[in-house]
Amino acid sequence: MNAEVGVIHTPIPPEMFGSMNRQGYTMLAEGRVRHVGEPVAVVAAETPDAAADGAEAVVVDYEPLPAVLDPEAALEPGRPLLYPESGTNLGASMKHEQGDVDGAFRRAAVVVEVKLLNQRVIPFAMEPRACSAVWDDRAQKLTIWGNTQIPHGMRDQIAERLKLKPDQVHLMTGRVGGGFGAKVPVYQEDTLVPLLARRLRRPVRWSATRREDMLATGHGRDMRCHLKLAADAGGRILALEAKIIGNAGYCLYHVGVLLPVLCAQMITGCYDIQTGRVEAVVPFTNTMGTVPYRGAGRPEAAYFIERAMDVLAARVGLDPAEVR
Repeated sequence: MNAEVGVIHTPIPPEMFGSMNRQGYTMLAEGRVRHVGEPVAVVAAETPDAAADGAEAVVVDYEPLPAVLDPEAALEPGRPLLYPESGTNLGASMKHEQGDVDGAFRRAAVVVEVKLLNQRVIPFAMEPRACSAVWDDRAQKLTIWGNTQIPHGMRDQIAERLKLKPDQVHLMTGRVGGGFGAKVPVYQEDTLVPLLARRLRRPVRWSATRREDMLATGHGRDMRCHLKLAADAGGRILALEAKIIGNAGYCLYHVGVLLPVLCAQMITGCYDIQTGRVEAVVPFTNTMGTVPYRGAGRPEAAYFIERAMDVLAARVGLDPAEVR
Protein backbone atom coordinates (compact mmCIF):
# COMPACT_ATOMS: atom_id res chain seq x y z
CA MET A 1 0.00 0.00 0.00
CA ASN A 2 3.02 2.34 0.23
CA ALA A 3 2.86 2.92 -3.51
CA GLU A 4 -0.71 4.17 -3.39
CA VAL A 5 -1.13 7.68 -4.80
CA GLY A 6 -4.42 8.52 -3.17
CA VAL A 7 -7.74 7.26 -1.91
CA ILE A 8 -10.87 9.14 -2.91
CA HIS A 9 -12.96 9.44 0.24
CA THR A 10 -15.58 11.82 -1.16
CA PRO A 11 -18.37 10.07 -3.08
CA ILE A 12 -18.15 9.96 -6.85
CA PRO A 13 -21.51 11.34 -8.05
CA PRO A 14 -23.83 9.29 -10.26
CA GLU A 15 -23.19 11.57 -13.27
CA MET A 16 -26.16 10.24 -15.23
CA PHE A 17 -26.76 11.09 -18.86
CA GLY A 18 -29.03 14.05 -19.40
CA SER A 19 -30.47 12.67 -22.62
CA MET A 20 -31.96 9.32 -21.51
CA ASN A 21 -33.56 7.69 -18.51
CA ARG A 22 -30.53 6.19 -16.80
CA GLN A 23 -32.12 4.51 -13.81
CA GLY A 24 -29.35 2.45 -12.22
CA TYR A 25 -26.62 3.72 -14.52
CA THR A 26 -24.15 5.19 -12.03
CA MET A 27 -20.39 5.55 -12.07
CA LEU A 28 -20.16 3.31 -9.00
CA ALA A 29 -22.83 1.08 -7.48
CA GLU A 30 -24.92 3.02 -4.97
CA GLY A 31 -26.41 0.97 -2.17
CA ARG A 32 -27.14 -2.05 -4.35
CA VAL A 33 -24.99 -4.08 -6.77
CA ARG A 34 -27.17 -5.37 -9.58
CA HIS A 35 -24.84 -7.62 -11.58
CA VAL A 36 -21.52 -9.42 -11.29
CA GLY A 37 -18.87 -7.02 -12.58
CA GLU A 38 -20.54 -3.72 -11.66
CA PRO A 39 -17.91 -1.20 -10.41
CA VAL A 40 -18.15 -0.53 -6.67
CA ALA A 41 -14.87 1.25 -5.79
CA VAL A 42 -11.83 2.86 -7.41
CA VAL A 43 -8.20 2.57 -6.32
CA ALA A 44 -5.43 4.65 -7.92
CA ALA A 45 -1.79 3.63 -7.47
CA GLU A 46 1.66 3.93 -9.03
CA THR A 47 1.72 0.37 -10.41
CA PRO A 48 -0.81 -2.29 -11.38
CA ASP A 49 0.41 -4.51 -8.52
CA ALA A 50 -0.05 -1.71 -6.00
CA ALA A 51 -3.51 -1.01 -7.38
CA ALA A 52 -4.41 -4.70 -7.06
CA ASP A 53 -3.15 -4.70 -3.45
CA GLY A 54 -5.21 -1.60 -2.74
CA ALA A 55 -8.31 -3.14 -4.27
CA GLU A 56 -7.87 -6.26 -2.13
CA ALA A 57 -7.74 -4.04 0.94
CA VAL A 58 -11.17 -2.57 0.16
CA VAL A 59 -13.82 -4.22 2.32
CA VAL A 60 -17.42 -4.16 1.10
CA ASP A 61 -20.22 -5.37 3.35
CA TYR A 62 -22.54 -7.27 1.01
CA GLU A 63 -25.97 -8.58 1.92
CA PRO A 64 -27.09 -11.34 -0.49
CA LEU A 65 -30.30 -10.49 -2.35
CA PRO A 66 -32.47 -12.67 -4.59
CA ALA A 67 -31.66 -12.31 -8.28
CA VAL A 68 -33.54 -12.76 -11.53
CA LEU A 69 -31.70 -13.72 -14.72
CA ASP A 70 -34.47 -14.78 -17.10
CA PRO A 71 -36.10 -11.78 -18.83
CA GLU A 72 -39.50 -13.43 -19.18
CA ALA A 73 -39.46 -14.57 -15.57
CA ALA A 74 -38.48 -11.04 -14.54
CA LEU A 75 -41.92 -9.80 -15.61
CA GLU A 76 -43.84 -12.37 -13.58
CA PRO A 77 -45.56 -11.25 -10.36
CA GLY A 78 -43.56 -11.78 -7.19
CA ARG A 79 -40.14 -11.82 -8.85
CA PRO A 80 -37.25 -9.88 -7.26
CA LEU A 81 -37.26 -6.24 -8.36
CA LEU A 82 -34.03 -4.58 -9.42
CA TYR A 83 -35.57 -1.19 -8.63
CA PRO A 84 -38.14 -1.76 -5.87
CA GLU A 85 -39.14 1.90 -5.94
CA SER A 86 -40.49 1.49 -9.49
CA GLY A 87 -42.62 -1.55 -8.66
CA THR A 88 -41.72 -3.37 -11.90
CA ASN A 89 -38.84 -4.92 -13.82
CA LEU A 90 -40.14 -3.51 -17.11
CA GLY A 91 -37.61 -1.03 -18.44
CA ALA A 92 -39.37 -0.07 -21.67
CA SER A 93 -42.01 -1.27 -24.11
CA MET A 94 -43.56 -0.42 -27.47
CA LYS A 95 -46.49 -1.64 -29.56
CA HIS A 96 -47.51 -1.19 -33.17
CA GLU A 97 -50.52 -2.59 -35.02
CA GLN A 98 -51.69 -2.30 -38.62
CA GLY A 99 -54.78 -3.78 -40.23
CA ASP A 100 -57.31 -6.31 -38.94
CA VAL A 101 -54.91 -8.74 -37.28
CA ASP A 102 -57.50 -10.78 -35.38
CA GLY A 103 -59.70 -11.09 -38.47
CA ALA A 104 -56.77 -12.31 -40.57
CA PHE A 105 -55.97 -15.03 -38.05
CA ARG A 106 -59.62 -16.14 -37.93
CA ARG A 107 -59.74 -16.46 -41.72
CA ALA A 108 -56.36 -18.17 -42.07
CA ALA A 109 -56.19 -21.74 -43.35
CA VAL A 110 -52.87 -22.19 -41.56
CA VAL A 111 -51.47 -20.65 -38.38
CA VAL A 112 -47.92 -21.39 -37.27
CA GLU A 113 -46.37 -20.32 -34.00
CA VAL A 114 -42.71 -20.42 -32.98
CA LYS A 115 -40.84 -19.42 -29.84
CA LEU A 116 -37.25 -18.55 -30.64
CA LEU A 117 -34.16 -17.49 -28.72
CA ASN A 118 -31.15 -15.55 -29.95
CA GLN A 119 -28.81 -16.26 -27.06
CA ARG A 120 -26.66 -13.79 -25.12
CA VAL A 121 -23.14 -13.43 -26.45
CA ILE A 122 -19.98 -11.73 -25.19
CA PRO A 123 -18.26 -9.51 -27.77
CA PHE A 124 -14.67 -10.71 -27.66
CA ALA A 125 -12.43 -8.06 -29.19
CA MET A 126 -8.72 -8.74 -29.51
CA GLU A 127 -7.99 -5.66 -27.39
CA PRO A 128 -9.92 -5.19 -24.12
CA ARG A 129 -11.29 -1.77 -23.20
CA ALA A 130 -8.73 0.78 -21.99
CA CYS A 131 -8.25 4.52 -21.60
CA SER A 132 -5.71 7.07 -20.35
CA ALA A 133 -6.15 10.69 -19.30
CA VAL A 134 -4.06 13.75 -18.44
CA TRP A 135 -5.45 16.95 -16.92
CA ASP A 136 -3.73 20.26 -17.71
CA ASP A 137 -4.55 22.49 -14.74
CA ARG A 138 -3.14 25.63 -16.32
CA ALA A 139 -5.04 25.28 -19.58
CA GLN A 140 -8.06 23.67 -17.88
CA LYS A 141 -8.10 21.00 -20.56
CA LEU A 142 -8.32 17.24 -20.55
CA THR A 143 -6.48 14.93 -22.94
CA ILE A 144 -7.83 11.39 -23.26
CA TRP A 145 -6.65 8.38 -25.22
CA GLY A 146 -9.78 6.25 -25.63
CA ASN A 147 -10.35 2.77 -27.00
CA THR A 148 -13.70 3.66 -28.53
CA GLN A 149 -15.71 3.40 -31.73
CA ILE A 150 -17.30 6.85 -31.24
CA PRO A 151 -14.58 9.40 -30.39
CA HIS A 152 -16.81 12.45 -30.81
CA GLY A 153 -19.62 10.92 -28.77
CA MET A 154 -17.21 9.82 -26.05
CA ARG A 155 -15.69 13.31 -25.89
CA ASP A 156 -19.10 14.97 -25.59
CA GLN A 157 -20.40 12.56 -22.95
CA ILE A 158 -17.28 12.80 -20.79
CA ALA A 159 -17.47 16.59 -21.03
CA GLU A 160 -21.12 16.45 -19.97
CA ARG A 161 -20.41 14.20 -17.00
CA LEU A 162 -17.41 16.22 -15.80
CA LYS A 163 -19.19 19.56 -16.35
CA LEU A 164 -16.69 20.65 -19.01
CA LYS A 165 -17.17 22.19 -22.43
CA PRO A 166 -16.49 19.86 -25.37
CA ASP A 167 -13.56 22.04 -26.48
CA GLN A 168 -11.93 21.40 -23.09
CA VAL A 169 -11.67 17.69 -23.93
CA HIS A 170 -9.24 16.42 -26.57
CA LEU A 171 -9.96 12.76 -27.20
CA MET A 172 -7.75 10.63 -29.41
CA THR A 173 -8.29 7.07 -30.51
CA GLY A 174 -5.95 4.95 -32.58
CA ARG A 175 -6.46 1.43 -33.83
CA VAL A 176 -9.30 0.20 -31.66
CA GLY A 177 -8.39 -3.49 -31.71
CA GLY A 178 -11.89 -4.73 -32.44
CA GLY A 179 -15.23 -3.58 -31.13
CA PHE A 180 -18.18 -5.06 -33.05
CA GLY A 181 -20.46 -2.44 -31.47
CA ALA A 182 -19.47 -3.14 -27.86
CA LYS A 183 -17.06 -0.19 -27.87
CA VAL A 184 -19.79 2.23 -28.88
CA PRO A 185 -21.01 2.87 -25.30
CA VAL A 186 -19.16 5.23 -22.99
CA TYR A 187 -18.49 3.03 -19.97
CA GLN A 188 -18.07 4.02 -16.34
CA GLU A 189 -14.29 3.60 -16.53
CA ASP A 190 -14.18 6.01 -19.46
CA THR A 191 -15.41 8.71 -17.09
CA LEU A 192 -13.68 7.55 -13.90
CA VAL A 193 -10.20 7.67 -15.43
CA PRO A 194 -10.37 11.34 -16.51
CA LEU A 195 -12.20 12.20 -13.29
CA LEU A 196 -9.31 10.77 -11.25
CA ALA A 197 -6.72 12.44 -13.48
CA ARG A 198 -8.38 15.76 -12.77
CA ARG A 199 -8.72 15.18 -9.03
CA LEU A 200 -5.24 13.79 -8.50
CA ARG A 201 -3.56 16.16 -10.98
CA ARG A 202 -1.72 13.10 -12.28
CA PRO A 203 -1.86 11.09 -15.51
CA VAL A 204 -4.11 8.07 -15.01
CA ARG A 205 -4.45 5.00 -17.18
CA TRP A 206 -6.56 1.87 -16.98
CA SER A 207 -6.92 -1.33 -18.97
CA ALA A 208 -9.42 -4.11 -18.38
CA THR A 209 -8.21 -7.63 -17.80
CA ARG A 210 -9.74 -10.23 -20.07
CA ARG A 211 -11.99 -11.38 -17.21
CA GLU A 212 -13.10 -7.81 -16.47
CA ASP A 213 -13.77 -7.25 -20.14
CA MET A 214 -16.02 -10.31 -20.30
CA LEU A 215 -17.93 -9.30 -17.17
CA ALA A 216 -18.31 -5.55 -17.63
CA THR A 217 -18.22 -4.83 -21.36
CA GLY A 218 -21.70 -4.76 -22.83
CA HIS A 219 -23.14 -8.09 -23.96
CA GLY A 220 -25.01 -8.72 -27.19
CA ARG A 221 -28.26 -10.32 -28.42
CA ASP A 222 -30.21 -12.05 -25.59
CA MET A 223 -33.49 -11.63 -27.41
CA ARG A 224 -36.55 -13.87 -27.57
CA CYS A 225 -39.51 -13.83 -29.92
CA HIS A 226 -42.97 -15.38 -29.80
CA LEU A 227 -43.98 -15.22 -33.46
CA LYS A 228 -47.23 -16.25 -35.17
CA LEU A 229 -47.96 -16.26 -38.88
CA ALA A 230 -51.41 -16.54 -40.46
CA ALA A 231 -51.38 -17.84 -44.04
CA ASP A 232 -53.63 -19.24 -46.73
CA ALA A 233 -53.33 -22.82 -48.00
CA GLY A 234 -50.76 -21.75 -50.57
CA GLY A 235 -48.43 -20.32 -47.95
CA ARG A 236 -49.14 -16.64 -48.59
CA ILE A 237 -48.88 -14.68 -45.34
CA LEU A 238 -52.05 -12.88 -44.28
CA ALA A 239 -50.85 -11.48 -40.95
CA LEU A 240 -48.02 -11.54 -38.45
CA GLU A 241 -48.07 -11.24 -34.67
CA ALA A 242 -44.87 -10.98 -32.66
CA LYS A 243 -43.80 -10.32 -29.10
CA ILE A 244 -40.10 -9.55 -28.73
CA ILE A 245 -38.46 -9.78 -25.32
CA GLY A 246 -35.09 -8.06 -25.16
CA ASN A 247 -33.05 -8.54 -22.00
CA ALA A 248 -31.91 -5.05 -20.96
CA GLY A 249 -29.63 -6.35 -18.23
CA TYR A 250 -29.29 -4.35 -15.04
CA CYS A 251 -30.21 -0.97 -16.60
CA LEU A 252 -31.04 0.70 -19.89
CA TYR A 253 -27.41 0.51 -20.89
CA HIS A 254 -26.46 2.97 -23.64
CA VAL A 255 -28.79 2.26 -26.60
CA GLY A 256 -29.47 -1.36 -25.64
CA VAL A 257 -33.13 -0.47 -25.14
CA LEU A 258 -33.39 0.31 -28.86
CA LEU A 259 -32.28 -3.15 -30.01
CA PRO A 260 -35.68 -4.88 -29.51
CA VAL A 261 -37.32 -1.86 -31.18
CA LEU A 262 -35.05 -2.22 -34.22
CA CYS A 263 -35.87 -5.93 -34.22
CA ALA A 264 -39.59 -5.11 -34.19
CA GLN A 265 -39.17 -2.68 -37.08
CA MET A 266 -37.55 -5.38 -39.22
CA ILE A 267 -39.55 -8.40 -38.11
CA THR A 268 -41.41 -8.65 -41.45
CA GLY A 269 -38.09 -9.06 -43.25
CA CYS A 270 -38.27 -8.74 -47.03
CA TYR A 271 -41.82 -10.11 -47.26
CA ASP A 272 -45.08 -8.44 -48.28
CA ILE A 273 -46.87 -8.47 -44.93
CA GLN A 274 -49.49 -5.71 -44.75
CA THR A 275 -51.22 -6.74 -41.53
CA GLY A 276 -49.47 -7.20 -38.23
CA ARG A 277 -49.16 -6.60 -34.52
CA VAL A 278 -45.77 -6.23 -32.87
CA GLU A 279 -44.87 -5.68 -29.24
CA ALA A 280 -41.39 -5.22 -27.80
CA VAL A 281 -40.69 -5.37 -24.07
CA VAL A 282 -37.36 -4.73 -22.38
CA PRO A 283 -37.13 -6.19 -18.85
CA PHE A 284 -34.40 -5.59 -16.29
CA THR A 285 -32.41 -8.60 -15.04
CA ASN A 286 -29.35 -9.06 -12.83
CA THR A 287 -27.00 -9.32 -15.80
CA MET A 288 -24.64 -6.98 -17.65
CA GLY A 289 -26.40 -4.50 -19.92
CA THR A 290 -26.90 -5.35 -23.58
CA VAL A 291 -25.41 -3.10 -26.26
CA PRO A 292 -25.22 -3.02 -30.08
CA TYR A 293 -23.44 -6.06 -31.47
CA ARG A 294 -22.94 -7.02 -35.14
CA GLY A 295 -26.12 -5.61 -36.65
CA ALA A 296 -27.82 -4.31 -33.50
CA GLY A 297 -31.23 -5.99 -33.42
CA ARG A 298 -31.54 -6.54 -37.17
CA PRO A 299 -29.87 -10.00 -37.41
CA GLU A 300 -32.21 -11.21 -34.67
CA ALA A 301 -35.21 -10.13 -36.72
CA ALA A 302 -33.84 -11.92 -39.79
CA TYR A 303 -33.40 -15.13 -37.81
CA PHE A 304 -36.87 -14.95 -36.27
CA ILE A 305 -38.82 -14.36 -39.51
CA GLU A 306 -36.74 -16.75 -41.63
CA ARG A 307 -37.13 -19.58 -39.14
CA ALA A 308 -40.87 -18.95 -39.08
CA MET A 309 -40.92 -19.08 -42.89
CA ASP A 310 -39.25 -22.50 -42.81
CA VAL A 311 -41.86 -23.75 -40.33
CA LEU A 312 -44.67 -22.35 -42.50
CA ALA A 313 -43.25 -24.05 -45.60
CA ALA A 314 -43.15 -27.40 -43.80
CA ARG A 315 -46.71 -26.90 -42.58
CA VAL A 316 -48.17 -26.25 -46.06
CA GLY A 317 -45.96 -28.88 -47.70
CA LEU A 318 -44.07 -26.57 -50.04
CA ASP A 319 -40.42 -25.91 -50.71
CA PRO A 320 -39.20 -23.04 -48.48
CA ALA A 321 -37.97 -21.21 -51.59
CA GLU A 322 -41.45 -21.41 -53.12
CA VAL A 323 -43.10 -19.97 -50.01
CA ARG A 324 -40.58 -17.16 -49.98
